[in-house]
Amino acid sequence: MRRGAVMCPLHGARFKLDNGECLGGAGYKALKLYPWRESADGWIEVAVPDEAPGAEHLPVKPLG
Repeated sequence: MRRGAVMCPLHGARFKLDNGECLGGAGYKALKLYPWRESADGWIEVAVPDEAPGAEHLPVKPLG
């Protein structure tokens, strides 16, 4: 994490933490964000849905 963004070590795409916007990397969409909180003991807890997100939430456009 650097300057409010994370970078994919495999593809080099960077994404803003506050809204998921792609800052670099051709063909990448914004990431889907989930509610989170920091617990009293310092752990980050993320509320992920029971069902996997659909293809419309993938950061890259599906081939085809």
